[in-house]
Amino acid sequence: MFNQHSLDTMESVGVSECWRQGTVNGISRADDLWQVTTSDGQSVQGERVVLAMGVNQKPRYPDWASKFESTELLSHVFEMGESLPHEGEVVVVGGG
Repeated sequence: MFNQHSLDTMESVGVSECWRQGTVNGISRADDLWQVTTSDGQSVQGERVVLAMGVNQKPRYPDWASKFESTELLSHVFEMGESLPHEGEVVVVGGG
């Protein structure tokens, strides 16, 4: 029921066409853009990346993101002090 609600919401706000499902295995930054890669060879680029992983307000940084944990370059949803910008490309990585 929740999954269907989520899919319906994604469709109604127009983000379903850019949704990708897969296992992230790498993240890199070059020329002011992030590139997130998945185990099946897909990649997604964005100006910002938000991690949405963890339980009970405790952030989790997977191994592929650990080198950015102590920087301000990468945001975690449980540590964000401000809202996402209203423009620009944002990649949200979550554990589903």
